[in-house]
Amino acid sequence: MSHNMVTYNQLSIPLLLKRQHATYEAFLCLANPSLINLVSTKVTFLNQAEQHYLTTLSYPRRQKSYLLGRFTAKQAVAALTEESDLRQIGIQWGVLQQPIVEYRVGNIQVSIAHTDEWGIALAFPEAHPLGIDLEKTTESRSEVIKDYLSATERQESQKLNFSPKVSWMMLWTIKEALSKVLKTGLMTDFLLYEVFHIQEQRQWVESEFKNFAQYRAISWFFQDMVCSIVLPKKTEIDMDLLLRQILILRGDEICL
Repeated sequence: MSHNMVTYNQLSIPLLLKRQHATYEAFLCLANPSLINLVSTKVTFLNQAEQHYLTTLSYPRRQKSYLLGRFTAKQAVAALTEESDLRQIGIQWGVLQQPIVEYRVGNIQVSIAHTDEWGIALAFPEAHPLGIDLEKTTESRSEVIKDYLSATERQESQKLNFSPKVSWMMLWTIKEALSKVLKTGLMTDFLLYEVFHIQEQRQWVESEFKNFAQYRAISWFFQDMVCSIVLPKKTEIDMDLLLRQILILRGDEICL
């Protein structure tokens, strides 16, 4: 599948993960549907068990988080598998609260992130791990994040042509995405995820890790958000192509 799928408020983009002796396919889904839209269409993408779980959520913010995560994850998996009925794809939680794909085709994984308004997900084969995080850049959160950064990270972030607070938020997304690849969550000492090398590219930033040399991170900014993907170090992605589709596309409800 080599084309984009854009319907109303979601965008699915194919990613070719190129390695020396193999190429893997993944899909990135980005969406910003309203809670009203998600609730009114929930029967088209939630299975019975997921609809039942939704009834246990009392607060609109939790409902939005749950629905947005399921919607983007299922759209990404559907694009990867060419499944036309999203209800055939289940997204459950593992014992470490990691998302688990329940589908007739095995060995597919997802990584999910969201802000209050936007959701993003990656669907990929188990053979090629990926992790993603998306955060809104806010003054208050940036100040808190600063206290969790090492001296090396603060120094490295000064290389970037961004304000320190935006750079600090980027570092948070990098660590969050790595924790998803490792399936540890953010319950581990942040120094374990230390970023020790940051380099600004044309429209994105690449980073490496002090303790996980087998991985690297790719980060970019759009609107008032920062997104980071963590992937195996020797995997190549056409970032020019990816960002051209994300940053230029306009639609009725998806405005990047």
